[in-house]
Amino acid sequence: MVAHVRQAARRVAALEAVEEDLGAERDRQVRALDHAERSQALVLGGPGSREDEVEPARGPDCIRLTDNGRRGELVLHRPERKNAVTGPLVEALLAGVEELQRDDRIGAILLRGAGDGFCAGLDTKELALDPPPPWREGFAERWVALHAALFECPKPLIGALQGFAIAAGSSLALACDLLVAGEGAFLQVSEARLDLAAPINVAWLQLKIGAAAAYELALLAERHDGADLVRRGLAVRVVPDARVLDEARDVADRVAELSPRSHAATKRVIAALSPFQSAREYFGSAQRAARLGR
Repeated sequence: MVAHVRQAARRVAALEAVEEDLGAERDRQVRALDHAERSQALVLGGPGSREDEVEPARGPDCIRLTDNGRRGELVLHRPERKNAVTGPLVEALLAGVEELQRDDRIGAILLRGAGDGFCAGLDTKELALDPPPPWREGFAERWVALHAALFECPKPLIGALQGFAIAAGSSLALACDLLVAGEGAFLQVSEARLDLAAPINVAWLQLKIGAAAAYELALLAERHDGADLVRRGLAVRVVPDARVLDEARDVADRVAELSPRSHAATKRVIAALSPFQSAREYFGSAQRAARLGR
């Protein structure tokens, strides 16, 4: 996958067209964010927290808990790049998931993007640098490890889909147990438009809604808005765009008030009924199968 990204990076026109569709106003808002807070960091935030109130990062990540200590938030915090995925961001997310799993106070985890969008996909510009960034080697394996960790996390994972979730970003949205989407937000498994495979997206779609729908979303590479995601069973709520984060936090808080043992048992049952023994092997086999055609 990573080796082929350099070819995709040459297709800048296609990627820029997607970004332009997000709107000049969105770009203006992203540029207006405080540069001091723009880091490849993971942020665990509290209710009502604003992007410009995030505490300075301690090393690669920053941790904040909700007032009652029952909800943690994982934030893809690269707003200047529309929260595009890089190796350091993957490592921060892995570290955050592991930390929240160990914290007995946390009953639910909220996954969201910084700013007004969820995630624009892999950062192809970073991946295509020459010389390549040191994290590029082995990135595919760490990406698989992240998705295995999200699947195996015993705590419910609630997603707040604001704006857009594209390619690698759509796979992170699909990884959520419960997804709240905005009316104007969209999810797009867009890899086919960039001459890339979409193994992790297809793996999640196969698990959640079956092969037929996976074919449709991956082969047509179209945008699917919040209402369509609810209709397909990929989201549980669609709300006005301005209310996505509040609604997702409300869902997470209500989940966190219930039995953590029951939630963990439910997720174990679903995992036991899945057609694989190991989540890492499942996502890894999808990744390997995509490489065979290259």
